[in-house]
Amino acid sequence: MELHRDDRGSRKLALIAMGYAMVALLVGGLFALVGGRPGFISVLVWASGAFIFLAGMVLLLAPLRRFQIVLTESGLVVHAGGCDFEGSWDQVDAISIEAVVLPNGTLNQLVLWVPDRVAMRRRPRFPGSDRKGYVVVELGELVETPEQVIAALQRYAGPRFRSPARA
Repeated sequence: MELHRDDRGSRKLALIAMGYAMVALLVGGLFALVGGRPGFISVLVWASGAFIFLAGMVLLLAPLRRFQIVLTESGLVVHAGGCDFEGSWDQVDAISIEAVVLPNGTLNQLVLWVPDRVAMRRRPRFPGSDRKGYVVVELGELVETPEQVIAALQRYAGPRFRSPARA
């Protein structure tokens, strides 16, 4: 089973930001024409438009980052969240859904736990004494429902899927 990232919200926000940036450039130009030369207000509107344009570009290009999570009977492939792992289930200590409580709510994160002997490119989010936990994805960012993800993990990971949190 392959998991897919839901990027529809970021695309909408990026298009809104790009629209705002274009309007800001036009309004800044109108202020410059009315005032005779670019004044403080024109520069301020242009600067905010340029900043929002750059933020929109980042949002628009963010989905182009590599995202691949594939669960199979023999193992898994993960290229998401800065985590690159391709291997069999024997190389995985556990895979779990960890609830991270924030002031504005709870995030359910898919965490890949591997032994120290498995080399990974980045630092673990959950360091341990004999195993490391890497956040793969937040379940709210996926097209699949949390129930579908849990069912797939129970099917493919078997006893390696350990999660006290229910999404």
